[in-house]
Amino acid sequence: MNRQPSALTDFNQDLKYPGDKIAQTTNGNWTSRAAGTYLFHSEWGSFVRSGNNLFNPVVLTEIELPTGQKYKFTYNIFGLIERITYPTGGSESFVHNTVAPLTSGGPENVTDQTNFGVTNRKVYETSGLGTTYEWNYTATHVAPSGYKVSVISPDQTVSEKLLYQGYGSCIGCSNGTFGYENGLAGMPYEELAFDSASPARLVSRKLTRWIKKTFSSGLVTADWHPRVDHEESVIYDSNGNGVSTTTKYEFEGDLNQRETPLLINKTTQYAFVPIQGSSNFGGESFAPGEPPEPNPTPIPTPNPASLTPVRSSELTYLINDSANFPAWVREIYKSKNIVGLSVASVVRGADNTIVARTETKYDDGALSPEIGRGNPTTARVWDSTKGASTNPDSYISTHAKFDSYGNQVETTDARGNVSRTEYSDNFSDGIVRNSFAFPTKTISAIPDPSGTYGSLLHLKRR
Repeated sequence: MNRQPSALTDFNQDLKYPGDKIAQTTNGNWTSRAAGTYLFHSEWGSFVRSGNNLFNPVVLTEIELPTGQKYKFTYNIFGLIERITYPTGGSESFVHNTVAPLTSGGPENVTDQTNFGVTNRKVYETSGLGTTYEWNYTATHVAPSGYKVSVISPDQTVSEKLLYQGYGSCIGCSNGTFGYENGLAGMPYEELAFDSASPARLVSRKLTRWIKKTFSSGLVTADWHPRVDHEESVIYDSNGNGVSTTTKYEFEGDLNQRETPLLINKTTQYAFVPIQGSSNFGGESFAPGEPPEPNPTPIPTPNPASLTPVRSSELTYLINDSANFPAWVREIYKSKNIVGLSVASVVRGADNTIVARTETKYDDGALSPEIGRGNPTTARVWDSTKGASTNPDSYISTHAKFDSYGNQVETTDARGNVSRTEYSDNFSDGIVRNSFAFPTKTISAIPDPSGTYGSLLHLKRR
């Protein structure tokens, strides 16, 4: 990093040793380096040791384009990018600082010192000159469980997220927490957006209820299937009045089993609910910069069962569609972990009647090399003017054909017009294997089979 030419942004910075401790003496004590010569310091029960070499990693400093223009990168003494200069002449600069981790390491854990994050970012249209676009980032931790991430954008609008923390350090232990981390760590349960007015006004608020399954085995617990149960979104006007809507999610299968894939099979949207200013949920009750609650109860959304559903969407997955796929076919996809293929999508109105339906077939007949590829070969859309959704003749169908490499080589539109794509190679033996990664030729359907208004010939492009 400090070589010729140097990759440091500030040439006056001196490289440092990784840690403060050098070696253990015969009496059990440690010899230490002089203050200011090392990057990380030791705690009373843990030591950051360093040898005889300064921290001086090899870093990327330039990328030169065929035009001779270059991307340039400079770094700080920790090896973190501080400046990027673009071929256009613009640049970005970054300020890095240690930020509060989602999981505190405790008094004996020195790794919190290395939890760096960008706290300031500036973008220049011309390097170091002209209008500056600036972002500021903060992460605030209030013990024991409060955690908030804030962003101030160039237009002075503010966004904030309240996040679940990890389980934290093991109180009274010498080696930290034993076991697994909180499966919801880092997930946002409340999100706020403020405008640039003075004082700032709340523009939107989103509340999310997360759930998970915890498996316990003696002293060790593991969280499985973290997922959103329901969420509430609120939009506010300048007087603090708002309107709220809630969405609930339901999932496929028994999520008390580890092997069950996490697949949404139903989404329900509920009617809008007005929110009055000066209430507990009114927009004027919130201001940016407030510290997070030290002991939050992140289950903020109301029970959707008390609201009126206005719309729902349902998905059927191939691996669970026993009505249309025999067990041996479904097992092929499961064995390849191709579990998220949706074969039917249905939208229902407030009265539960079907208002839209689409179907997808995979690896259908001669359109795919074999079962188990997951190639979408047929798409069917219900046309309600042609009959009920249960009538197979009321659907509009399109098709796609795939080769053994997974390339889509042929499409057929709803009128039966066929377009083709070739991936022809050109090896010295003269055998065409269609193995190129990129298309070499496209052949359209005949524009006008009657010849009255257009060509009778396929349009080709290489």
